[in-house]
Amino acid sequence: MFLTGNAVYDLDVSNTPEGEDFVEYFLFERKRGYCAHFASSAVLMLRYLGIPARYVTGYAAGPENLKSNADGICSAVILNRQAHAWVEIYLDGIGWVPVEMTPGAAPFPHDNTGEPGEEEVNQNGDAQKEPLLSDGAAQGSDEAADVPESDGALSGEACWGRSL
Repeated sequence: MFLTGNAVYDLDVSNTPEGEDFVEYFLFERKRGYCAHFASSAVLMLRYLGIPARYVTGYAAGPENLKSNADGICSAVILNRQAHAWVEIYLDGIGWVPVEMTPGAAPFPHDNTGEPGEEEVNQNGDAQKEPLLSDGAAQGSDEAADVPESDGALSGEACWGRSL
């Protein structure tokens, strides 16, 4: 792909110089950047090709970030370093599908083609909601989100697929 062949993943890049376009500077001058650079560039390229695409930000988290207390109440500890940007493309008959454009980033672990909060059917045929994760930490910090304490009575797997 054009992006991975012409740019290098690097978390330690300076701000785009004043007066320069963020995407143009990444693609044609610096050629180094992180997820925001790769996702922004990919969205513009996909749209140019006529593919409906959108830029999405959130947190890359999985069952290991979820804890449940003895009462079965789930909480998540999400750190700012888990912030991520990715692309979603729209496919007729399916909806928005995540596409990972950042080199070295883990592919999406499960099918999440529905809109946030939409019900999906799990392997047992039961309707379930996608987990909703949030981070109360200040931007740029590595503080944990302000979430309830957990005694770890249930594993993160027990929370996955349940609304928080």
